[in-house]
Amino acid sequence: MNAKVIIDNCLREIGEADPATPVELTRAECLDFVNHCYQELIGPRLNKQTSATLTVTAGVASVPADYLAPVRLYDGTTLLEQIFDIDDKVEDTDDTSQFWVPNETQIYLFGITPAGTVTLYYKAKPTAVTDSTDSTPTDLKARYHIGPLSPFVVYIKSVIAGRRGDDSFAFKAELMDILDDIETEHSQGRSDNEPLLTKGWL
Repeated sequence: MNAKVIIDNCLREIGEADPATPVELTRAECLDFVNHCYQELIGPRLNKQTSATLTVTAGVASVPADYLAPVRLYDGTTLLEQIFDIDDKVEDTDDTSQFWVPNETQIYLFGITPAGTVTLYYKAKPTAVTDSTDSTPTDLKARYHIGPLSPFVVYIKSVIAGRRGDDSFAFKAELMDILDDIETEHSQGRSDNEPLLTKGWL
């Protein structure tokens, strides 16, 4: 289903009589919410993996723009150990290699200094959609685009409920169930054995 149809459907579901000229939520706002849901909430649950060569400067490398979470990091053929607490890092003179992800834009390396580049295998964000019949959330199976299983509709309903001062808990619980289904369905045959890392959505 194309993104224009998805936006039209979301707007109708929150009570807009004419999706072409909505009142409570503009099409631009709706598109922003659809892309946030697609890239930040659905994205970590999709089996979308790729790789990139990163340049390391003073022990720090910048991640690609579509980066969501690391899968593996190699210095040549050497697999680097990921740490999750800075207190666990080795000294720079150590003969082991580690990496730490302190934020969404950088990777820090400790131990053996890499030769200049490292290869990152990572979970990637899906490409953002536009309000067009030519744009489609291709990484998400079509049965989740519109209808009762659409995470876009449920997410936007939760946002609108919050704006109206209504209780949005039921929508949030429903959304988490749908996201769990998406993760299960899209992760079949995943090559790595690590659990998918999720991001907060509130």
